[in-house]
Amino acid sequence: MRHRAKLRVASIITSLGAGALLVLPSAARASTPVSLPITSFYQIVADTAHGHLFISEGSSSINHILVTDLTGQQVTTIAGQNGVMGINLSPDGKTLYAALSANHAVTAIDTSTLQQTASYPIGSMNTPQDVAVQSGKVWVSYATATPAAAAIGDIDLSAKLPAFQAQPGLGSFYNPPELAADPQDSGFLVAAVPNLTPAPLASFNTSVDPPTVRAALSTANCEQEEDLAVVPGGTELITACGAPYANYRFSTTDLSEQGSFASTTYPSAVAIAANGTVAVGTKYGDPSKPDMYFYAPNGDTPLNTLNFGSSSAGVASRGLAWSADASQLFAVLQDSVGGNTYSLQVIDDPTLAGSTLSLAGPSTAILGKSVALTGSLTLTAGGTLPAGTPVTVTRSVSGAADKVFDLTTAADGSFSLTDTPPALGHYTYTANYAGSTTVAPAAASHTVAITLKPPALTLTTGRSTVRYLSTVHLTAHLGPTHTNRTVSIYAQTVGSRHRVLLKTGRVNSRGDLTVSYVARHSVMFSVVFAGDAQDGQATVKRMVNVFAKVTMTVRGNYGTRRVGHHTYLLYHRSGHVDVAVTVAPNKHGQCVVVQVQSYFRGAWHPNTTTNCALLSSTSHVLGYLTVNQASLNIPYRLRAIYLRSNGDISNLSTAASWHYVLVER
Repeated sequence: MRHRAKLRVASIITSLGAGALLVLPSAARASTPVSLPITSFYQIVADTAHGHLFISEGSSSINHILVTDLTGQQVTTIAGQNGVMGINLSPDGKTLYAALSANHAVTAIDTSTLQQTASYPIGSMNTPQDVAVQSGKVWVSYATATPAAAAIGDIDLSAKLPAFQAQPGLGSFYNPPELAADPQDSGFLVAAVPNLTPAPLASFNTSVDPPTVRAALSTANCEQEEDLAVVPGGTELITACGAPYANYRFSTTDLSEQGSFASTTYPSAVAIAANGTVAVGTKYGDPSKPDMYFYAPNGDTPLNTLNFGSSSAGVASRGLAWSADASQLFAVLQDSVGGNTYSLQVIDDPTLAGSTLSLAGPSTAILGKSVALTGSLTLTAGGTLPAGTPVTVTRSVSGAADKVFDLTTAADGSFSLTDTPPALGHYTYTANYAGSTTVAPAAASHTVAITLKPPALTLTTGRSTVRYLSTVHLTAHLGPTHTNRTVSIYAQTVGSRHRVLLKTGRVNSRGDLTVSYVARHSVMFSVVFAGDAQDGQATVKRMVNVFAKVTMTVRGNYGTRRVGHHTYLLYHRSGHVDVAVTVAPNKHGQCVVVQVQSYFRGAWHPNTTTNCALLSSTSHVLGYLTVNQASLNIPYRLRAIYLRSNGDISNLSTAASWHYVLVER
């Protein structure tokens, strides 16, 4: 028989992906980092009196100081500050001083107008690096024309014409040191040379003229120094050094070691608040370890810690600044992977121990039934709260609070409540812990949807796949309800947008309502219960797929013969196998093929499948198969197959019965 076409089977593979978000809790409360418009960084200064942060980038190619508000949003830039490096506020907060490496000068900027008011040249062969204000003078560290002979000088602001003056008695340094001074203006000035192992440290008395060296040494407990600060009152200085992994305290009088504040890899910044609270930051982010530590003066155990939850960002060198009232800490974060991406993290109430509230319970509950909620109050930095700590839970519906529960915690911080909401709706329970002088407040919420009781509603249809014109017997069953015992049964033919009501009525004493349906197409059956005062609405659906009916007649034979269990139609090689196919229901324009198999070696094997033939407007197709190439006296069988397509999915693909053929001569 002539081969006409081959069938192809297409398969579709759908790949589903899933993601996860890991949130790491922190002890302190930190805002979302704000990206900073800089590609390098040297120092940050906080002027909370005017609501500004000043940021220098420490690059000879930068000619401005960035000014942001206290959230990190850019306010402006102060131009003309070529190669700005170190910056520092005067004790009264009215003036910002800046070391300009490209201009070989120190400038003064009015913090209220953000305008430059003075410029103090330090000599064309001197390159300023850092500035600090103490004893009425601006102290400047700078590189000289001689390599490895950096120095410290000053600008006397009380002079009629303030001018730069070198101070050779303060010593010579391999590189310009970083400077820090006592914020209480006691006369203590300290210096540390960065990026050396060990780091040279020095302490000076600036309250005398000329200034004198109090102490100088290189200590093994500060390698690769990155930041330093003086404790208010001037008794101690604290360093942030790349190694060892701690921030050491030294006496400003003789630089003897007084203790240390523990941290992790690698200490990069230290800042001391006006109340003496010490903040230290580390350079390389590690989601499993704190990035920030907060200590009381001379404390050994952290008051608090903070983990930014990032593996690629840490605190930039010299990247910390306190607000004047110690209520906020401003931290510049540096991307430790790329190295030139920076952001600002604002940390609120950094010395308060963080607390966490949890509140859990069911997401839905039945009207009239009680709802049990459980919660827990814990400290995120470790430690415990005393039993009997008050927690308030407020119940709200539609955004309005309608009930308050005053609770107390057990010894383990747990608490619970049981409530019966009075009506349908979504009830939000919000737990609040007010906090204390040492612990930050916390809140948590949980929403419960109060619904009617879901009814026990089912729909049975017997078999899920049936023949064309089969009778489907449907039974809807409704369990116990409050008052309503009526259900409705619908049918919606596949491909149709409309459903047809088959029957509406009260269920019988067994809870059943039955109806029969003659299925011509695949159909979605549904039973609907409208609900009542205590029972919710419900709809249950069941699909029944219906095969198309394919009828095939075969003619053109000259006789028949019974072989085994089958009657074979007999053909000559010169004859045709005439085929007529009818498909019900009407499938005008859809596809029918004829499949042929041959029998040998004790089994039926594929022989050929014809091309697709389209059904006529009356759902018929006529054709024939030539047998001039058929093997003589070899059994053949053939059948028509209706192939469902996307153009009509209302019936399943179906094959007609086999017809058996022999070609004798």
